[in-house]
Amino acid sequence: MTNLDKLRIIGSALHGPRWMRATARELGINYRTVLRWDAEEFAPSDDTIRRLVDIARDRGDTISEAINAVHRLR
Repeated sequence: MTNLDKLRIIGSALHGPRWMRATARELGINYRTVLRWDAEEFAPSDDTIRRLVDIARDRGDTISEAINAVHRLR
């Protein structure tokens, strides 16, 4: 699996079908960079993918905590 494949999978999981702009914002990079990656002009680095995975893990933790809080309120 390429870094582009990973970017597309994680980006769309985090942000849905319009994932590119939101992913760029979360990574603190220019939207055009993500467009270039998606167009296969060049590939996202391993470091970029690690950062995105960290963002996804943090988001998952936050969502899990919210779900647990809601269940405690029942």
